[in-house]
Amino acid sequence: MLKSPLFWKMTTLFVAVLLLLIPIMLIGK
Repeated sequence: MLKSPLFWKMTTLFVAVLLLLIPIMLIGK
C-alpha cells in the first residue's frame, strides 16, 4: 500500500489541500 504511486499521489494531494484550507479557515474566523 505504502509503495503504491497512486497512494502517494493521493496523500500528497490531500496534504496540499489541507495546507491551502487551513490558512483560509483561520482568516475566515
